[in-house]
Amino acid sequence: MKKSIRVRGVSKLRRQPTAQTDGRIHGHPVRRMLIALDASPAAACAAQMGFALASRLATSVAMVHVVDSSRIMVGGTPAGVPEAIDDLRSRGRLLCQEMAHRHGRKKYEMFVMVGSPSVEILATAARWKADLLVMGSHGGARSGRFFLGSNVETVIREAPCPVLAVGPQDCLAHPNRIRARRVRTRR
Repeated sequence: MKKSIRVRGVSKLRRQPTAQTDGRIHGHPVRRMLIALDASPAAACAAQMGFALASRLATSVAMVHVVDSSRIMVGGTPAGVPEAIDDLRSRGRLLCQEMAHRHGRKKYEMFVMVGSPSVEILATAARWKADLLVMGSHGGARSGRFFLGSNVETVIREAPCPVLAVGPQDCLAHPNRIRARRVRTRR
């Protein structure tokens, strides 16, 4: 059985994802795309998918990386915490720059936040007025059901815009072959 998935106006058809040629999702134009990044393989695939879509739809792109404040562990004194946060923020900036460079994007905005990933991603999407949010999901199929990570699930539930969740299995073999096509709508 061949799979075809329709996700909020962007369909993934076997090998070549397609998007409407007019750059709209449910009648709303996609002018600003926010890509949430971390160091996971799923986020790398989300960046690949997001940058490929952005180039085809001619949208502005911003990336957000969140330093998860609940996972900062510093052995010893609290005096080392600010230095650890600064180091993690600079690593986040470097990750965003590397992703943009890898996908040939010269113009982009970057946000590196500290806090809860889902809260900061949602706040950034609202502040930046994103029309589409692309993020990685490490979840997979278990017992016939699809499970998402808790951050992705929270973002999908509360996002101010459509969300495209991309798993590590969704990396494009040929990202330059992503193509736009006309989508027929019933009247």
